[in-house]
Formats: sequence, structure tokens, C-alpha cells
Amino acid sequence: MKISSPASSVLREQAKPLCSGCCLGTLKPRSGTITTAPDLRIAYVPQLETVNWNFPITVEECVLMSRTQGRRLPWASAEEKREVARLLDRLGISQLAGRHIRSLSGGQQQRMFLARALLRDPQLLLLDEPTSGVDVSTRHDVLHLLADLHEDGVAIVLTTHDLNGMATHLPHLICVNHKIVADGSAAEVIRPEVLEETFGARMDVLEHLGIRVVVDEMPESRLIEEAR
Repeated sequence: MKISSPASSVLREQAKPLCSGCCLGTLKPRSGTITTAPDLRIAYVPQLETVNWNFPITVEECVLMSRTQGRRLPWASAEEKREVARLLDRLGISQLAGRHIRSLSGGQQQRMFLARALLRDPQLLLLDEPTSGVDVSTRHDVLHLLADLHEDGVAIVLTTHDLNGMATHLPHLICVNHKIVADGSAAEVIRPEVLEETFGARMDVLEHLGIRVVVDEMPESRLIEEAR
């Protein structure tokens, strides 16, 4: 996939849905171009808050929704069901295959959508806030899974506001606020001045065991600023 455009004209206020929508082909960029290979396999993991959890469907059926092409019959084959079972087992939710999606916890819901995305055997994986509303265990599992997929050659693009739980662990970051504020490694991007321009609030950045940690601006920092 190749993207060519001035950042300020493509990444505006709704940068997250615009970026995902343009990559998926559901939206067109206002200017510039996004070119994808005709046979590029793309999978998308939505933000949990955007899903209608009352839709009458089980976990297994939800995962199978990503496999809609190449069938001679309208229902899933035995091999497809075995593949779904393997993915659910890999993600630790095999026992939930027949459960309604509404009865799942936030972490289980996210694992289900990851399984649905992986059933497409994607070359490009797009995720919208993958750690929003999930517990610490699921967040760690998501990070390890994404690292494994990256090692396998899958390109991964995700959006997140989770600075400490997700962003500091990623190999490359892009901060967006109407335009690209900064891009690079966590050490290059997670800096007070960059975060202030991105989020509109002062933050302090500490370092613990080689990992950057973002905290609200410390009271003593404000006192020093006022004294100046």
C-alpha cells in the first residue's frame, strides 16, 4: 500500500475514522491518493463502543462473518468451523463459541473481533482503539499477538489514546492533531511538547526500565513555571 498526500489535507479533525476509512476504501481522501494492490487482504478491528451488542449472533457466527467470499454454499464449511475453533483457542475464548456476543466482557469482545480479523489471513491489519475498555491481561495479550503478527510479516496500523498501555510499546508512532505533529519511535515522539500540541494539555514524561511513562503534569512543575 502506498499513501501520498499532504498530512494537513488528509488528517483532519476526524483523523481516526478518515484514516481507516480511506485505507478500507469506504471513504475517499479530500486530496492525495491511497493506492493498494488489487489482491491486498485487509482486516479491520472496530472500536467496541461502535458495535450493536444486541444483534442476535454468537461468537462463532460473528467470527465467520469475515469469510463471505469463495463459498459455493451460503453456510460455513466444516473446515472453516475448525479454523474458527483454532483461532478462538489461540485467543483463549474457545469455550465461548456458542455464547451471544452481548454476554461477553470487554476483553472477550476484543478477542472475538481479533479472531474475526485473523480469519481473513490479512496482510494489513487495521485496529481502532484495540485496548479501549479491556483489562490489563487482555491488553498484554493484544500486544503480544500484534508483535507475533508483525514478526510474521503482517503490516499493522492502529489508533490509540492509550499512551502508557499501548503507544509506548509500539515501534513507530504518528501523533495527529489536524496535521502530523510528530512521527518516529516512542523516544522521539513521546515528549512533553509533542503531547501538549497533540492533546492540548501539559503532561510530564518519565522513564522507567527503558520505557517512557506519561503522567499528568506534576504540581511542582506548575509551581516552577509560575515562579518563572
